[in-house]
Amino acid sequence: ADIMSELPARIADMEGQIRILRDTNKRLEESNEELQAQMLNRGLDEGRKLLSESEANNSLAAEFEAMSENEMRKALQEQQDVNRHLRGYIDNVLLNIMDKYPELLEIRAAN
Repeated sequence: ADIMSELPARIADMEGQIRILRDTNKRLEESNEELQAQMLNRGLDEGRKLLSESEANNSLAAEFEAMSENEMRKALQEQQDVNRHLRGYIDNVLLNIMDKYPELLEIRAAN
């Protein structure tokens, strides 16, 4: 069998394989684009769902709207009391540190 005589048949066979591979590649690219679009849509849907849940559950504005003025004043007073208590606690801690370990409060120059 002469190699030159087999060459046209081999070329035709390889061209057929190239066509098949190109078709397969095209289908895979289209499928990939569809999957990417689906992932993007799913991500957007999940983002919207999270936003709507957080707006429904954690909206400070919604909480304020649901509160009466008296309830708001009471909540503010409670927070001010907690703040005052924490300030007193921090003051006591700092006074104890100043008495027992004043070097902890020294500001050292950066080298």
